[in-house]
Amino acid sequence: MTMKILLAGDLHYTQIEPILPEKRGKLAAHLLRRLVNRANRFIHPDVLILVGDIIDSPMAVNASELLKELRLIINEAEMPVLVVPGNHDPSADKFYQIMPQSADFLEINGVRLVPFARDPEQPGFNAWRSKSELARLEAARHNFNGPLVTIQHVPVLPAGATGSPYNYTNSTEILSQMCAAGVTLSLAGHYHLGHLPFETDKLTFVTVGALSETPFPYEIIEIKESGEIKTVTEYLKLPEGMAFYDYHLHTPLAYCNENMDPSVALDLAHAFGLSRIGFAEHSGHLYCSRQDYGRRNIWYYQGLNFPERLNRAGEYFEMLREFRGDFCRVGMEIDICRDGSLLLDTADSTRLDFRLGAIHHLPECTNGASDAEVEAELLRLTEGLLAGGVDMVAHPLRVISWAKRKIPDGLPLHLANLLKKYSGVAELNFHHDQPSGNFVLACLENGVKFSFGGDAHNLYEIGEFYGHLAMIDKLAPGLMITDVLAPPIGD
Repeated sequence: MTMKILLAGDLHYTQIEPILPEKRGKLAAHLLRRLVNRANRFIHPDVLILVGDIIDSPMAVNASELLKELRLIINEAEMPVLVVPGNHDPSADKFYQIMPQSADFLEINGVRLVPFARDPEQPGFNAWRSKSELARLEAARHNFNGPLVTIQHVPVLPAGATGSPYNYTNSTEILSQMCAAGVTLSLAGHYHLGHLPFETDKLTFVTVGALSETPFPYEIIEIKESGEIKTVTEYLKLPEGMAFYDYHLHTPLAYCNENMDPSVALDLAHAFGLSRIGFAEHSGHLYCSRQDYGRRNIWYYQGLNFPERLNRAGEYFEMLREFRGDFCRVGMEIDICRDGSLLLDTADSTRLDFRLGAIHHLPECTNGASDAEVEAELLRLTEGLLAGGVDMVAHPLRVISWAKRKIPDGLPLHLANLLKKYSGVAELNFHHDQPSGNFVLACLENGVKFSFGGDAHNLYEIGEFYGHLAMIDKLAPGLMITDVLAPPIGD
C-alpha cells in the first residue's frame, strides 16, 4: 500500500513586519489554511507533517496566542497531523501544551513515523541528539519490518552532501544508528532554501524549503509498497510565466464573508502571483437584508421594487476607493431575478469596472420540477445574464449541484452552446463545489473561454487555482492555459 506524506515547515508566524521582504511570516496563518484546504480537497495525504519553526519567536508576548491560532487551522485537517518544534518555537513541553503531540512513533499504512522533538540547539543553529533519543530508533524497529521515517527540524545530513550550513554536531553517530535501524526516509526543514531529495545507502533525505518564503514550497512524498520513494515539490504560489487574474473576491459586506479584508487581500494577491484582482460583491447583499436575501428571496420575485430595500452600494465603492486601479478592479456579482432583469441599480451600474453574473436561486431545483424544467429555467436565466451584458457567468451550474440535484445530461452542451452564441465567458469555480467536467469539456470543444475564480470568502482562497489547473490538465492534457483563459476585462 502506498503511503503519502505532505511535508511543510518554517511558517515563522509573527505579527511583526519582517526585516527581509521575502519572509512572509505575517501571512503564515493564511498560508497554512491554504495548505490544509488543498490537502483536504485535492492532495489527500495520509499524514500532514510540519517540521518546526511554527512561530517566529518563542519570546514574543503573543507566542501562545499565535500557536493557538495555528492549532485551530490544524484541527481542520482531515488527516493525522504530526508537528515537531523548531529552534524558533517554545520548548517541547510548552509547545505540546498547544500543538498535537504524537507517541514515540506513529504507524500509518505500514510505515512508522518517528518524530524527534527534544534535540537541543547547538551553536550555528545546529542540533545534537542524545543517546536516549537515539535509542528510540531501535525501539521503533523492534518487531517491525516496514519502512521507518525520522522527522526532525534540523536536517541530519552526510557531511558535504548539500549546500545546507546546518546539521547535527553528532550527525555521523546519528546516521550510523539510522542505517543500523534500516531507516528509509529522513525529513527535515530549517534550511529555508531546501534541497533536492537525494539517496545514499538506501536512505532518502528530504529537506523542505520554508513555507513562509515565496514561492511557498511544500513536498508530496509517496512511499510505494515496493519501497520506492517518489517526491514532488509544489508551491502555494501560482506558476510563473502566466498572467493569472482573479475577478471574484468578496468583502466584509458579504453575509457569507469569513475574514475578508481588502488591504490584506491585495497583499496576498501579490504574494500568490496574481497579475490583477477584482472585487465582486453580491449585488443582493448590497440591496437586501440577510433575511430578505437568504430566506425570503424577496429580491428574486420583486427585483429592487420592495419597501425593505437597502442600499449599501455606496459603502461598498467607498471601501474599495483607495485600492482601485490597474491592479485592483471593482465590480459586482450580479444576481438575476425571475423576470430576467439584473438585480442592479442603474446608477451603480455606471460605477462598475466589470460585471460578474450569477444565478443563486432556482426554485425549480427544489420544488419537484422535472430535469427538463430545471434545464429550461437555468438556460433562460443564463441567457438573461448574457443579454443583460455581464462579462462573465459565475459558477454556471452550481445552483443545481448545491441543491443536491443531478445535472441534466444534455445541459452542459446546451449551456456551452448558449455561451458561444453570446461570446460569453464561463467562470471555473471550486468554492465548495466540484465543477462539471462535461461542461468544461463542452466549453473547450466549442471555443468558450474561461475565467478562473477563487470566489474568496476567506483570504486563503484568493487566486487558489490548484483545482482549476488540475482539471484543465486532466481534461485537455497539453493544452496551453493561454488558450483557455479569457483576457481580463479592461485589457
